[in-house]
Amino acid sequence: MPTVILIETTYSMNSSVRKYNVEPYKPLPSAVSGLCTLLDQIGHSSRLEFVCLVSSTTTIFPWIRWLTVFVNCFYFTIHLISCLRRQVTYSNQLEVLVQFTRDLEMIKTELLNIRLTDKFNLIEAMKSVEKLILMEWGSGIPCNPSFKVTDFDYATYTVDNNLEICGFIELKHLGSPAAVSRHLVLPYTHPSHGKAHAAQRSAHSSGDVDDEPLDEGHTPSFCVLLHGALKVENMAALCQVGNNWYGVLFSWADSKKKSNLMLSLLEPGRDSIPWLGDLNALHIPSEPPPEEDAFPVKPPDKKSYSQNGVVWIRQGGIQSDIQKILRHARKIPEKTQQFYKELNRVRRAAICVGFLSLIDGLAAILDRECTLLPSSTHPACAIQLTHAAQALRDSLSKDHKYIIAPMKMSF
Repeated sequence: MPTVILIETTYSMNSSVRKYNVEPYKPLPSAVSGLCTLLDQIGHSSRLEFVCLVSSTTTIFPWIRWLTVFVNCFYFTIHLISCLRRQVTYSNQLEVLVQFTRDLEMIKTELLNIRLTDKFNLIEAMKSVEKLILMEWGSGIPCNPSFKVTDFDYATYTVDNNLEICGFIELKHLGSPAAVSRHLVLPYTHPSHGKAHAAQRSAHSSGDVDDEPLDEGHTPSFCVLLHGALKVENMAALCQVGNNWYGVLFSWADSKKKSNLMLSLLEPGRDSIPWLGDLNALHIPSEPPPEEDAFPVKPPDKKSYSQNGVVWIRQGGIQSDIQKILRHARKIPEKTQQFYKELNRVRRAAICVGFLSLIDGLAAILDRECTLLPSSTHPACAIQLTHAAQALRDSLSKDHKYIIAPMKMSF
């Protein structure tokens, strides 16, 4: 994020300020000293920060200055000159003293060589700074504070310092609810606990001076225990993070060897997980659950969209599907189940797009393939091909719910 330093360079900044019980000082040297301290902090904590030094200059037209002198010399024309002064306009211009740079010493040097001006307009200067950032960095870097404006009632939620675990639930029942944000949970060891543990170790030690420092990996931590239990049991912990606000603690693996404890903040409210109902009403069942699953989780059967889709935009797509059916047909009885699976898939796709002539054409292809089988082919191959061709010509094959099953054979 770039930083712009706007400094006022009027003559009033270089005038002495006198206050009661305070030594007289000038604002400009104090501002320069404070900016140097700020630049030192930026160089220490944010070395990649781009900083720019600018000042706003005001230009007055020369004839207006002459009129001002004229008033001072000829006091009897004050009325006329006051009417002319109403037409005075000041030209505000942003002067870039140092362009965006990471060389903070250059900015410190320029602060010592500031040229004073007559007038300073803060509003016009801020508008000029906004134009400068837009020109140098584009619209991706906002320079105005953002305010969330809404036409509806809203509430502010704050995460409590203590997270209360309400219970545990299996991941398959939890599913993937909508989350506001996700956070990494790390164990924290209080310094006093570490000192007490170190003192206890020194009391039980044999008196050696060169004891090893306390290892954080050997410090007891509830987060580590909770993470291991959730990972092994494949469960999640439902916790309350605020007033009428819930979250979920679970184990998340970013690689095959490393996993972390994550906190997923749900949407505020008691019904943030619709399929679980009111989260305040959850309790441990006193009776064993029925045989059917009590939660509307995803059934084990695959949906239609989970299978390989059929794309027949080009002619090659139909040819590849038919060739796949024929490859399985030549390897019957080993590939009997695969043959009928692909056959039903192509038949359903043809019914969905209204390509019913493909079903009759596929029956003719199977009859022709049956006559071209070599003598070494298993006898079940010809029987299954004939059965499939007859089933395709049946009127029931035009029904999307109808499934062509293989013929039962004794050999």
